[in-house]
Amino acid sequence: MLDNSINHDVATKLREVADILEQQGANPFRIRAYRRAAETVTHLEADLPDLLEQGGIDALIELPNIGRGIATAIAEILATGRWAQLERLRGSLDPVKRLQSVAGIGPKLAQRIHDELHIDTLEGLELAAHDGRLEELEGVGVRRATSISATVENMLDRVRSSRHNQDENGPSVEMLLDVDREYREKFTALFSNTARAHELGHTHDWVVIYHYNDHQEEGQHTVVTETHGAMIGQRVVRGLEIECRALWENNN
Repeated sequence: MLDNSINHDVATKLREVADILEQQGANPFRIRAYRRAAETVTHLEADLPDLLEQGGIDALIELPNIGRGIATAIAEILATGRWAQLERLRGSLDPVKRLQSVAGIGPKLAQRIHDELHIDTLEGLELAAHDGRLEELEGVGVRRATSISATVENMLDRVRSSRHNQDENGPSVEMLLDVDREYREKFTALFSNTARAHELGHTHDWVVIYHYNDHQEEGQHTVVTETHGAMIGQRVVRGLEIECRALWENNN
């Protein structure tokens, strides 16, 4: 028996992403892609969970207007009831909870790392551990910082390994920073419009760059002005701080 409620929930989420992107002035192609996918799901005469169980991601890709990127998103929604990309667009991902995913970092320390070091990604935490800012935070010290650094490095190594094939056709750090510079000078791209950007007054500093690989899977990076550490005042790609620092050092 067809369970329209599940399909309806997925279609609703796809339309919400399209609506938010439209409000942000995003690429019309991306907006249409999500809306067409939502129409496909709305009129689908089969349960999405059944399709996924029987044929995996490929069964979803075979549907009209469903590429690999959107199929992966649908699988995420079906498995967890959530969609990280939508939550990012809503500005509802909590960076403090993300920091708490690291063994040895409880709620209070995560909040202090976020508030005092202005870190909201694991990559930023990794960089702070490397440049000494983490160990200088009251209550951390060298031993605890070293332990946290090792844990974060292992976590990120797994993430980087799993996303290697997806990102192999993506842009380099140098290209991302060039696009960021071009955008801010010529107004050809998209400033961040998340709640967090508004909260911190960075809506005209944070630049979101979207890209697609050969499979039409969407990727995105946010470029910001670094406010702490050795690269203060420099433009950096969030999540790729280590690579940005290497590029910056090579150019200086």
